[in-house]
Amino acid sequence: MKKPILISLNTRHTHAGLACAMLQGFWQRVPGRCPIDRIDHDLNMGTDSLVQELILRNPPLVGFSTYIWSLHQVLAVSGALKAAHPTTFILLGGPEVGHRADAILRDHPWVDAIIRGEGEATFEELMLRFTSGTDISGVAGVSHRRGSEIIHEADRPFIEDLDSIPSPFQLGLYGRGNGFTYYEASRGCPYRCSYCLSSVTGPWRSFSLDRVFADIDWFVASDYQQVRFADRTFNQDPRRAAAVLRHILQRQTGRIQFHLELKADILNQELLDLLGEAPPDLFHLEIGVQTTDPATLRAVSRSPNVDLLAEKIRQLRTHTRCHIHLDLLAGLPGETFDLFLRSLDEALSWNPNTVQVGWVKVLRGTALEENVRRGELSCSPMPPYAVVKTNWLTAEELVHIQDIGKMVEGIGNPGRFHRTLDLIVHACFQGAPSAMYRELARFWRATKRPFYQFGPDAVRDGLTLFIASLACPVQVLEQLRDLIRHEHRLTQKVPSGAAGPAPAFPKCGDGPSLKLVPGHRIFWYGTDPLVPADQAVKMSGAPMVYPVVYYHETDLSKTPRTEVLDLPLADRFVLAGVAAGAGLLSIATAWTNAGFDSEPISAWQDRQARLLAAGRLFDPAARRKPRTVEDSRQTREQGD
Repeated sequence: MKKPILISLNTRHTHAGLACAMLQGFWQRVPGRCPIDRIDHDLNMGTDSLVQELILRNPPLVGFSTYIWSLHQVLAVSGALKAAHPTTFILLGGPEVGHRADAILRDHPWVDAIIRGEGEATFEELMLRFTSGTDISGVAGVSHRRGSEIIHEADRPFIEDLDSIPSPFQLGLYGRGNGFTYYEASRGCPYRCSYCLSSVTGPWRSFSLDRVFADIDWFVASDYQQVRFADRTFNQDPRRAAAVLRHILQRQTGRIQFHLELKADILNQELLDLLGEAPPDLFHLEIGVQTTDPATLRAVSRSPNVDLLAEKIRQLRTHTRCHIHLDLLAGLPGETFDLFLRSLDEALSWNPNTVQVGWVKVLRGTALEENVRRGELSCSPMPPYAVVKTNWLTAEELVHIQDIGKMVEGIGNPGRFHRTLDLIVHACFQGAPSAMYRELARFWRATKRPFYQFGPDAVRDGLTLFIASLACPVQVLEQLRDLIRHEHRLTQKVPSGAAGPAPAFPKCGDGPSLKLVPGHRIFWYGTDPLVPADQAVKMSGAPMVYPVVYYHETDLSKTPRTEVLDLPLADRFVLAGVAAGAGLLSIATAWTNAGFDSEPISAWQDRQARLLAAGRLFDPAARRKPRTVEDSRQTREQGD
């Protein structure tokens, strides 16, 4: 017997859609029913192979879970299948078709039916009719054809007992998992934000805590690396949220991460304390700021206390080790370009780990469709229905905001050049990061640099040219160039490039008694990139040179990494001198010649002894040459 098939078209191979497995599990919870197959297809692979597979399998029914990113492909695949096998029943469901069922059925005659709203109970009844050969008329929640007529059956009530839907994970429908997965601990939303589809998905309902705890236990034992809670407000019920956090904290093994969407302004102290107990990176917290302009927030039916929101985010950054991600949304009704820039500055001032700048999409079924009808917003007629201009933002300004967002995401969020960016902002843009990102975006476009390539080399090259275009003092430019080179070296597996303006180590009759442990590399700078930027600018006018010592992993069996040794300047000078083959007297002389205060040779002997003890230097006269810092430490411990 040929099986019906449910298909999820996913944006990447590292995760599978949740909806089809929920339908599959709900249907198969009753023994004896006909089995259903499920296909999770990666859209990056194209759809030709999927069409070919479906044609060869010739299923009696194919159901597609449909979203803004997959609508075109769903229609193309289903149309091709219907052309090959006219008797195959084509069923669509999901948010992208549920709110526009009439238009989809009217314009795409190969689609036989659409499930509107919550799908499990509707799919079950439809399948019972289909497998028994009974007409589907009267099935609540379905839009379908009757001859040339399109019929919209009555809406179906929402499922009250969510535990009646089996866990697809515990049923084994995902195997042991791979990459990351979405997970529902609740459905619906009590809020009515006009841009959000969750505002029309029904009242807030939740799975029982026992069910959620059992799923968490399964995740911890699985092969997933991250679980992304799909709950729009994880902390809607603070007591319930606290119970879930406690369970995760008790079960966590350090191998899996949990992504939670929070409403920060309603965070209570208990939740803050529990999040503060978490080890680094256990929780990835996403907080929707959208805008900090009160009038714009009211225009989209949001009313958070922005001051309280800011305070809670600062507390999360200060008292927890969670990753804090903030969302901004450009193109909302009432927000001008200047208001967007102000929102960006305020969000960045709260010191999150990352900020994402998106732009509004007029999702079908949301209240923003009324703003479009009133002529306040203009959006693309095709998915993802992005707003292209508003009564408050020109089309050109929205493009520029998109460019700014790419600069924040590609250059700011990774944190590779954070000290460079901080110095640019404070020395050249009066402390306003939005002004810096605005000019950086303009520079990137003017110099025709791609907005999708933000590897360390590309960012280094772009920033180097960008700072040269700024009207900054010479001392600031010198420090910026040094910072760019320094922070770029920290991204390399083995730090490389020109050694820099090294001083001469004069011959003073003494040779080196020790050598640098392998893995250490020395580079010289005209300013010291390891001191705070304000101090570095003040010192940069002096005729001095500054060594920086990097250590890279030399064990090929380990993950490649480079770190900088945060040592006093004189200690760095000792290591640099040893690397140059100089003895202590030569190092002390070069130090004085470079413009630093003279010190007795005993001070340099003490520094050399400390570095030897720390495993940065080794004695070549020893019986075995240490290969790494760890080897050097073991040699020292054996001698003790």
